[in-house]
Amino acid sequence: MKYHNLAFILCQLIAFSNEYITYDTGFTSSLNNDDGFIGNPNTNYIKEFTFSGIFERPPQVSIIMYKFNYDYYQPNGYDIEITEISKTNVFIRIEAPFNWYAYDDRRIQVINVVNYEIQQSSESFTTQIIHPHFNPNFSKGIVYVTSFCYKGPIDFSLNIVSINLKDVVIEIKSNTQNLVKLGYQILLSIDDAIDLDNQIVKNEDLYTSPTFSFPSDRDWNIGLQGLKWGQTINIRIKRIIYSNYYTYGKWSSFGNGVQVLRFTNIYFHRTISKIYLPWIIKTVRASQKENLIKLAASSLQLELKELNKVYAIPITETIYVNQISQLNIVIQYQFDTQKKKIKSQFYMCNSCSLKKQNYYCLRSANSISIFALLQSQMTAVSVFNIQFSNDAITISYFVKLDRAIDINIINISLEQLIMHIKYIILMIVLDQIFQNHSQFFLYYQLIID
Repeated sequence: MKYHNLAFILCQLIAFSNEYITYDTGFTSSLNNDDGFIGNPNTNYIKEFTFSGIFERPPQVSIIMYKFNYDYYQPNGYDIEITEISKTNVFIRIEAPFNWYAYDDRRIQVINVVNYEIQQSSESFTTQIIHPHFNPNFSKGIVYVTSFCYKGPIDFSLNIVSINLKDVVIEIKSNTQNLVKLGYQILLSIDDAIDLDNQIVKNEDLYTSPTFSFPSDRDWNIGLQGLKWGQTINIRIKRIIYSNYYTYGKWSSFGNGVQVLRFTNIYFHRTISKIYLPWIIKTVRASQKENLIKLAASSLQLELKELNKVYAIPITETIYVNQISQLNIVIQYQFDTQKKKIKSQFYMCNSCSLKKQNYYCLRSANSISIFALLQSQMTAVSVFNIQFSNDAITISYFVKLDRAIDINIINISLEQLIMHIKYIILMIVLDQIFQNHSQFFLYYQLIID
């Protein structure tokens, strides 16, 4: 079986590009009336949106509201909820108009929270919430409101505090005790998947943008991140797009105005160009010698030099590697009296396949060291999975493209040595040759296809 490198995989992705789509967008056109669609939890209206093509896998769907039209307090809040996603369509429970954006790509992640309950015991309230994510190379993100439930005047904000290798931390602030529930989405991406402007805070009920060039190569929207509103009925906020500017805020002829608006412009890239290439093994060499200290049982050890990590007992671990361009890996094994052999597989760059190689314990050479030099092909945070046991080592590398690809870089396993007659004859011949040349160290290496 041939194992191909990432270049081959990318070629296959390109070959399938005409069959599958990776991005799509749409909006609630049937609800886009001048006076909006009034949110009403009692209607429980579910609408189907059909994608413009077929995704290879069910995509992630981001929902961004462009109108909020709440007449009065509802004890269960106002929900927008994705009820079902397939390769061809998405079903969404609607209580306000919105745009949707669908991505089948692991370089973007959508985290959806419906009606987070606010446990507020004082007038001023701040809480931070940790959400795990799946790509350590996420460098930007935004959190925005999808729904809320209130029982009086409100003043709240949503922000991202930090994005680390495994988690995103968001912060909710409320300056009244009237915010009951909050629905939100978190959109995370690598550098060239989305663009974000700085947050705009408008201390009036209507924001009018400066002259604005709406992008032709990206899709644009506004994410609401909080507001201050002093009434108990008729929250009316909407986005209006003109030829070269937009407004965002109160409706000109309906309801009560807000006092503070907090929001951010979001730009969605229709294609993502950045590619993450895997680590490759540049060189592998082995050395065998006699260790005079005899062991009753075999001894296996793994060392990652640049990371100062040594493995000698069974463990499974995920490690993140950043700002390192190469890794020196040393595998050491001392054979026991059972005369085991080492089966190895290395993901090499020169042959673009998995190189298989076996090492044997012969005569007095009972200790072997394998040295592998790994090299990064680009600057990025890398994720390695280490599986170490008493008789096996697996080192795999995760690549986040439009899909997650798991590449086994190194596989080591120990097996009982079953000697065939042809190998016994070969060893006898090699033994005589080495003895005639007065070799002190014995090094046998057999390659089996």
